Amino acid sequence: MLTTEQLLVPRYKVIANYPTSNMYFNVGDVLSWSDQYNSYLGGKDASLHKDTVEKYPHIFKMLEWWEERQPEEMPGYLQETEGGKIEKITRYFIDGNLPCFYTGEIEKKGRFKGNETPFNLRAMLPATEAEYLAQNEIGALAD
Repeated sequence: MLTTEQLLVPRYKVIANYPTSNMYFNVGDVLSWSDQYNSYLGGKDASLHKDTVEKYPHIFKMLEWWEERQPEEMPGYLQETEGGKIEKITRYFIDGNLPCFYTGEIEKKGRFKGNETPFNLRAMLPATEAEYLAQNEIGALAD
C-alpha cells in the first residue's frame, strides 16, 4: 500500500509517440514526478521537464491519483473530497474502466441489506488510518 503522499505525486501516461520516444519511452509508460530531479521519470531511465509534459497533452495524459494503480497500491481509507467523511475500504474492483470500492462502514450499517454498493473514486481522496480514527473519535465525543 502506498502512502497518501505517494498516491498524490503527479503522474502522466504516454499515450502517443514522442519524438525520439522509442529511445526513452513506450506508449503506455507512466511517468512519475521526482522532486529530486525536478522532472518526470519513467520509461527507460529517462526524464522529461514539467514544461515538456504539460505542453503536449496529446502525447502525455495527466492521470488521476487512482488511475493505472494495482489494488495493492490503493489506500485503506478514502475521504469524500477534501474535508468530507473518511471511509475504511474493504475491497477495490474495476467496473468497466472505472475503479470502484466497497466500504466496511456501509456494510455495517446494513443500509443495503448486506449487499455491497460501489462508489466512484473520482470524488474521493486517499486518507490515512490516523485521520479515520481521529474522525471517529470526534464523532464519539459529539454523541
